[in-house]
Amino acid sequence: MKVLFLILFVLAIAACSPASPRPVLLDPVTTLTGSVYVSRGNVEVKDVRHGLIRAYSEAVRLETVGGILGAVYAWPGDEVTAGQLLAQLDIENLQERYEAQLTRIADMRRLHSIVNEENALEIAVLELSYANTIWNAAENFDIAAMERAERIRENIEWATLTKQQTMATQSANLNIEEHRLVELRASLADANIYAPFDGTISYVVARPGAWANTFAPLMYITSYNAPVFIEYIGQSLTLHQARGYIRKQGHVGNSVVDLALVPPTPEQQVYYTRRGLSPPIRYEVMCHQFQLPPAGTTISLHLYTRFYEDVLRIPRNALFARHGYGHYVYRIENGQQVRTFITAGAITDTYVPVFDGLQEGDEIFVR
Repeated sequence: MKVLFLILFVLAIAACSPASPRPVLLDPVTTLTGSVYVSRGNVEVKDVRHGLIRAYSEAVRLETVGGILGAVYAWPGDEVTAGQLLAQLDIENLQERYEAQLTRIADMRRLHSIVNEENALEIAVLELSYANTIWNAAENFDIAAMERAERIRENIEWATLTKQQTMATQSANLNIEEHRLVELRASLADANIYAPFDGTISYVVARPGAWANTFAPLMYITSYNAPVFIEYIGQSLTLHQARGYIRKQGHVGNSVVDLALVPPTPEQQVYYTRRGLSPPIRYEVMCHQFQLPPAGTTISLHLYTRFYEDVLRIPRNALFARHGYGHYVYRIENGQQVRTFITAGAITDTYVPVFDGLQEGDEIFVR
């Protein structure tokens, strides 16, 4: 009885109490910690990469087919000038390979002619047999002969197709060998390897009597008079992408340097294209206020893709997004949170440019 009386008493008190207002339905934001005012400023959209400062250096490679090195005329520490003879292929070995290639092509041409004649003779025999079978079937009204003629006709089609495929394969192989002959002729015409620019031989890989090809470097030449360059460490970037950045800076500790993209020369582009390689992306370090950093220094590359100047901007942690709704912020009006949709630009780690939906001086929540 006492329990029932207590329940009725609680219900009576609840009925006499005024109803509390329903809370405003907002997006669940549990980490709001403060507010800021919308202001104007610059917003930089950048891609940060890392590179290594190094002197301008190139690997010297063959431009023609591989061959045995007959002589090497430069060694580590030697000062060389552009166009200086660095190494030479073995001329006698190239001449022997050239003559052997001529013999090989002549043999392939003879084989090509013989196979073509044999296939043509086989098809001619089948066509004669087909004509005789059709004639006998027509004279004697022989159904079995007509069936044999049909099989012979199928054999003619198959033999013709096989002949075409064989001739195409032999022609393709012959073209490959003739291309090699042209390369060998070019190597015979100029078996010398020259220095691409003035510099110092820093390392030599090749030795006389060793085999050299277009992929393996013969030696490395470094120019200490050329500008210092930056090359990426473990990251790739196409030349088209590198050209697309509107502003380039490098950060060495607390120092900031400007960077200038140095595209490959036409000769370098051909050189890398022939080998199916991507040319390294290089930036010249433009130091105006302090001495050039030494080679081997790690540098952070700040490559700016977009730059918004004097725009409304908000902190990144003030921006919210929901699929199907777009971007919005929580603007403060009379102490209340008001969800306000905005038109935002590129989102960075720090600031976000705002083109519509807010005004300078508006107070917004930040996480």
